[in-house]
Amino acid sequence: MFLLPSSAQPSASGCHRPVANSIRITSKKLPRLSNHGYLPRMDTNGRKQSESSASAGGWRSRAPLRGNKPPSRRVAGGNRKIQSFWSRFRPSQSLGHYVRQIGGIAKRLRMAALAAVLVAIAGGVTWLGYRFLTTSKRFAIATIEIEGNQKLSDAQVLAVMPLHLGDNIFKANVAESEPAIRQLPWVSQVDVSRHLPNTIRVHLRERVAAAVAVLGDMYFVDSAGQPFKRIDLAVDDVAGLPIISGIARAEFLEAPAPVAKRLQAAIALMTQWHTNPSRPAVAEVSCDHAAYTLRTATGATEIHLGSSVGLTERLAAFDAAWAALSATEKQHARELRLDYQPDHLTVAFAKD
Repeated sequence: MFLLPSSAQPSASGCHRPVANSIRITSKKLPRLSNHGYLPRMDTNGRKQSESSASAGGWRSRAPLRGNKPPSRRVAGGNRKIQSFWSRFRPSQSLGHYVRQIGGIAKRLRMAALAAVLVAIAGGVTWLGYRFLTTSKRFAIATIEIEGNQKLSDAQVLAVMPLHLGDNIFKANVAESEPAIRQLPWVSQVDVSRHLPNTIRVHLRERVAAAVAVLGDMYFVDSAGQPFKRIDLAVDDVAGLPIISGIARAEFLEAPAPVAKRLQAAIALMTQWHTNPSRPAVAEVSCDHAAYTLRTATGATEIHLGSSVGLTERLAAFDAAWAALSATEKQHARELRLDYQPDHLTVAFAKD
């Protein structure tokens, strides 16, 4: 602490003694003022001590000065400072600052209200448009066009479709119409589409029957050897189609894939047979145990070709022998065998 000059101190007798006009500083150390708001350390001569000498000197005051900001605390693992609730309110700010803040909040509220009104208007317009499209008579189905059907009639196609004339075109279940039509045996591919304002168009691709397979019952078979429809002779037309026999129904049900390959090979044999017009017309082919037997359409003549191995050579041998027969001999021929020796044709004639 500071001492008055000794000249100003009264003596015991009540008189003042003259002393040296100097100020003496006690040895008590003053608090240090640093960046954290403390008083600097002073030595006995009134000089500021350095940080190192102050630390070495021993005691150092930690009392903060009034009005100085205490050191801020930091959150562990981050640089964000923790501030007290009341530090966010600054009394020094003017009333206009708070008025501007309130004005900004009001502006944001107005923008939010405007956005809500626009959303409501858009929703109302959407609902009105949907109601018009789904209830207006302008969009009622007036026509269902069916294209590509040869075996199937329009009535057969319409009977399985889950939509009808007069239904709304936007509510028409087009997605379920295609699988429903595809269940018809003759249908291979189908495409159902809308054509505004009131037309449904159905485009079909039908299967082509390449032969008739006897698998217990009679079935239409396509060129891939796949049976696709049971034949009703009262309705279905089988004229001009070759008949494939020699395969039991139980065999087809047990192993449909191998049977389909045999049927496909039989169809290919029939196609190859009719490439030469001089050969007799064939109405049936039997593929029992992978051995092919042909039966002509204008008589009871059987042509035993054997297996498919070396079939081209056996067909060439048949052509040579058949050309050597006379017309009368061809009429009376009942059995021709190439399954014993591929290069020899054995002919059996009918007895008169």
